[in-house]
Amino acid sequence: MKKNRLLYLHGFKSSPQSYKAQRLMDYMQAKGCDDLLICPQLPVYPEQARLLMEEIVERALTDGNLNIAGSSLGGYYATYLAEKYETNAVLVNPSVKPYETLAAYLGENKS
Repeated sequence: MKKNRLLYLHGFKSSPQSYKAQRLMDYMQAKGCDDLLICPQLPVYPEQARLLMEEIVERALTDGNLNIAGSSLGGYYATYLAEKYETNAVLVNPSVKPYETLAAYLGENKS
């Protein structure tokens, strides 16, 4: 049976322990479906975060559907993933200029 999972992506330098993540976990637990929530600790380095998120998405899609929710930088990442994997995303105050937030973490500009 296919599972419908939800991937929640927290914001920059946040964690699965954030207020929003914890409220979502509480809600999913109250509804009896907390086992369908994926809420990873994302690295602050964008390339590491991308690789981790893509691995999680690809694994989740092998036996079910995946929807994505993201807050702040997680919202930006959710947009990328939803486009790449043709799935749905809910964005909560998404970052629209992450290159400013992440300047120190992006490495040398290769333009």
